[in-house]
Amino acid sequence: MKKVVLVSCSKLKRTYPCEARLLYDASNLFSKSLAYAQTISNEIYIISAKYGLVPLDETIEPYDESLNDKTQAELTAWGNKTAAKIVERYDVTQTEFIILAGKNYYAPLQQHLPHINLPLRGLPMGERLARLDELLHADTSNQSPMCYRLHKLFNAMPRFRWDTISTIDFDSGIYVVFETGETYCGMDRIVRVGTHRSDGRLRARLKNHFYDENKDGSIFRKNIGRAILNKNNSPYLEIWNIDTSKKGSIIGIAGYDTTFQKKVETTVSEYMREHFSFVCFPVSSKDERLRLEEGIIATLNLASDFHPSQDWRGKFSPEYEISQSGMWLKQGLDGAPLSKNEFSKIEAYCLNTESRSPASSARASKGLSPQDSMPPKVIYEHDGKSADVVWQSVLRKLNLSPCEIQTISQNGGKGKWIFVSADSSNIFIDRAKKNTPSSTIAVVRTINKNEFTKLYPLYFQWRMKNITREEAKGGSMNSSYIFALINYFYTEME
Repeated sequence: MKKVVLVSCSKLKRTYPCEARLLYDASNLFSKSLAYAQTISNEIYIISAKYGLVPLDETIEPYDESLNDKTQAELTAWGNKTAAKIVERYDVTQTEFIILAGKNYYAPLQQHLPHINLPLRGLPMGERLARLDELLHADTSNQSPMCYRLHKLFNAMPRFRWDTISTIDFDSGIYVVFETGETYCGMDRIVRVGTHRSDGRLRARLKNHFYDENKDGSIFRKNIGRAILNKNNSPYLEIWNIDTSKKGSIIGIAGYDTTFQKKVETTVSEYMREHFSFVCFPVSSKDERLRLEEGIIATLNLASDFHPSQDWRGKFSPEYEISQSGMWLKQGLDGAPLSKNEFSKIEAYCLNTESRSPASSARASKGLSPQDSMPPKVIYEHDGKSADVVWQSVLRKLNLSPCEIQTISQNGGKGKWIFVSADSSNIFIDRAKKNTPSSTIAVVRTINKNEFTKLYPLYFQWRMKNITREEAKGGSMNSSYIFALINYFYTEME
């Protein structure tokens, strides 16, 4: 029987429109519920007091509404409306619905869904968190061990994107790709593993994929284009499959359209840059690179619990191996899986990656761990670096190495320590884990580019004592954190 998970919304929300999976992630209960849901199924929805049934990737506006203060009539109406959306998508007689929610959210749906599982039923809030911890521990112990260990290893590594390829500090190695929306056991799911045959071409190979708009120079790009064209039922798919890399090869190809070809290449680039991130680890020997690449691919492919989500773009691929494996590749699927010794080698190479990064070297020279940091530097004026340049630099550094920094005390005393990390578009602030005194921040704060840009010039005005601290806040609750980021990272810029 098909399994679908319904996760309750939460009171805590981000303050701006975003994907549903992100809107509620300040809530510990929601985050743990989603992590557990991802170990059960790739078909997950949020049940929202305002919007009803919401796919994880649907962008919605924040709101202040709950089912806990609704009348019985209002709960019934909500249940009827939400269930109607569910019935549009599933044969409820053949589907089990695992609902991670309180009574006011699952009770209105019970009469509509004959097969319901309620793992959190009857538990008060604190006990729900403990129960989810138990479920997460129990579930991961049943996953394919080597596949799970690979995901855990690679998910913990510094992440790169298309615009940070040049920061990779080794020339030969293996890259492991993740795709937005694809998960495995609560972690980002691996969707491609790749390497290069000629020594010293790791960065060049990655640029073939993300920069060079030439599908004949990158089978990764070619396969993305195939899926896009096939999804749109485009007759141009037949021409896209032709290798046109040789001089004069397009002569005589009926239907070849230079303008449309370029349009598809641009679409592929946009998709890849928006949806893919990756990690890398160094392997100097060509033979070992090829063997470990094959071993990782085969290990993933053989795992019974490794599969794509319902909405994975690769399901539209005309290549059977891609649509079925859940990876953007065809070679290596039936190879020999990794041995324990080979996995140990990969672990060692990945550890070497962390120790070789510039940020890690600087920390190591001072005897600090990756999540430790140095006391703040002091900056009083700037030399024309734009807010956008500084923002991008901070994002890039935090993507590679989350760390702890210190806020700037208004009275010259000791500032509070905070833990700072980032994804591709936001910076996150949390309590310090290593240093004291830590900030007493209650929930993780999110800082976006607009807020950072607004506060950026005020920092320097405040440092020059041209404005008061109250004026420098600019109406932002995150001003002290943004000032700490500018203060710490400004002189670290390349």
